Amino acid sequence: MASRTTTAARPRPSGGRASASRPARATASTSKAKPAPKAPKGPSGLSRAALAAGAALGRLLQGLGTLLGKLWLAAAHSVGGATRAATGGAKELDPAH
Repeated sequence: MASRTTTAARPRPSGGRASASRPARATASTSKAKPAPKAPKGPSGLSRAALAAGAALGRLLQGLGTLLGKLWLAAAHSVGGATRAATGGAKELDPAH
């Protein structure tokens, strides 16, 4: 059976947290200002703002296309309904049709 051995405790430096061997940390007032990073670009080389503007334009065009399609269907249903009402429907058509 294995036995545990005890180890001597390491001496701790006295005098607070900072040690003499560690240099002091740089603070905001002592560090140099870094230049602002460049704006990230998408796969097409456009900035995020340009991509967002293109996406907004695409959504607008898609919405207009959907609106025109729904208006076209509404007009077609209205014309078809008016025609069936005026002519009495498809009673005279041959059932084979």
